[in-house]
Amino acid sequence: MRKVEINFDKVYDLAQSRGEVDLLESNLFTLYILYRNNYELRRLFHTKGASFSQKIETLAELSCFAPCKTFYELVYLLLEKEMWDRIFYVNEGFGKVVNQRLGRIIVQTFSAEPLSDELRTQLTNRLAQAVSKKVILKNKVDENLVGGLIVKFPNGKIYDFSIRRILSDFKFYLMEKN
Repeated sequence: MRKVEINFDKVYDLAQSRGEVDLLESNLFTLYILYRNNYELRRLFHTKGASFSQKIETLAELSCFAPCKTFYELVYLLLEKEMWDRIFYVNEGFGKVVNQRLGRIIVQTFSAEPLSDELRTQLTNRLAQAVSKKVILKNKVDENLVGGLIVKFPNGKIYDFSIRRILSDFKFYLMEKN
């Protein structure tokens, strides 16, 4: 079958008209994670012998998806056009439109340990003030970090406040002085 491009602005408009934007965003992310981590699910959706309805029924039986008509229509489109391997791009593309429409950005942080609720709230609020947008903070624990924090913005800017970076800068400073 011929591949098609998905107009995520139209998908957003349809989901919004049905009150399903949050559900669709959540379901797409869940589907991407399941697809990435579950070999059996990947195999099922690439099997030519299973019908579209069998595949969609399999998804509908999973309790991790919220009821969302737009989600199942989008899944059907992916199956029909044999675009199942593009689920990452569908998740990312829809997420970008949602972020743009809702005036928010997703900021990725990396830390040696999970951020406390208090620190997460403070950091989110300060970043939101700095960028004048709603900030969604996603923290990943990086066990290679000794301490500190790395902050990555969607535009590619990275602010490295890790202990390793501070020590490296200090070492460079000392070497410059000598």
